[in-house]
Amino acid sequence: MRRVRRTRRAAEPHAWDWVPAYLERRSQVSHGLCGVCYAYFYPAVFDEAKARFEEVAKNEPKATVAAETMIGIIMELKNQPGEARQRYERALQLDSRAAVAANNLAWSYANNDGNLDIALQLAQTAKAEMPGNPEVSDTLGFVYYKKGLHT
Repeated sequence: MRRVRRTRRAAEPHAWDWVPAYLERRSQVSHGLCGVCYAYFYPAVFDEAKARFEEVAKNEPKATVAAETMIGIIMELKNQPGEARQRYERALQLDSRAAVAANNLAWSYANNDGNLDIALQLAQTAKAEMPGNPEVSDTLGFVYYKKGLHT
């Protein structure tokens, strides 16, 4: 039995999304990551993915940093920023140059009234590790903006 199906977006007919298979084939549900999808389908996927990454973190020492970072991302998607920050911090304790964790934690601090000095250090670490990444540049610019260091 298929749990998801592809459907065209109503507003963008050239774009496709995956939606829970049980949803009716109506244009009003044909869009990306709708509230119905988050409420009924994605939590189960997120919980399963989190459990798998926790298992990886426990059993694969070389993959622990990546697993902790992925769990952080999952927790952000589940709107649990506190646990996401804890996972990013754990990844950075294991590898102080973990660029994705540093970038995401910097964004979280800057976006949620955290310590902007630490956010700047984290964003600079991410930039040093991934200099050409536009998401990292965006985070660094956002931290500069929040600190009032823009022109």
